[in-house]
Amino acid sequence: MLQFTLMYPYLFEEQLGRLFLLRSYVLLLLAAAVTVYLLVRGPALRLYRTKVDVAGAVLDRRRIRELSVVATIFLLLGARIGYVLLYREQFLSDPSQILRVWEGGLVFHGGLIGAVSGVVLYTRFLGISPLHVLDMALPFVTVGYAIGRVGCFLNGCCAGLVIDNPWGIAWPRGLLARHPTQLYSSLAGIVLFPVLVTFYRRSRREGATTAAFLVGMGAYRFLIEFLRMHRPVGGGLSPYQITSLALL
Repeated sequence: MLQFTLMYPYLFEEQLGRLFLLRSYVLLLLAAAVTVYLLVRGPALRLYRTKVDVAGAVLDRRRIRELSVVATIFLLLGARIGYVLLYREQFLSDPSQILRVWEGGLVFHGGLIGAVSGVVLYTRFLGISPLHVLDMALPFVTVGYAIGRVGCFLNGCCAGLVIDNPWGIAWPRGLLARHPTQLYSSLAGIVLFPVLVTFYRRSRREGATTAAFLVGMGAYRFLIEFLRMHRPVGGGLSPYQITSLALL
């Protein structure tokens, strides 16, 4: 068993104290957002132009920048709203906690719905097919997902069930070895990335890459939920397994 006795919700805490911008969860989310933006405006856009006649290409770096801002805002709203709805009991006594996003509490499925909704609304406004944008960007979103899950690991949230296998990791609260499901999730994002990029490069049908992303993320999340700590609902499934089935 790996005795991981220190979490790092704040980086360099001993040297600099608890600085907000050095909170690992916030820093890794920012790193994820910046990484995805750079990937989409760079290799993703170049790949898009090889698939679409340059004369008919409707996306450029300026549009990517605008879409990134809209998608990020809607992603954060959707992710937080989803978390509050799922765990509304803990906010009843102190509703001000709803605003403390930096402490954790973002739901991937809610964020995905929010981001996709933002992209659809803005592309409709621009007269661009939303599937053109989603097909291009979603394979690269998996890289940001992998980075963000490392932030969950450092923050000590989203832990797995108790385990006695050699790769179990013991957090300081209770010192019971658990599945490092945050790292499993990060690995899933890393694996999905080249698969989806290859799929996008070879696909000739609009929307096919978006569908492949939903299937891949839905299947991975449905399976990993058996190792995570969440209250079951109908049929013994967790709320996230229900939403994963919806993605599938």
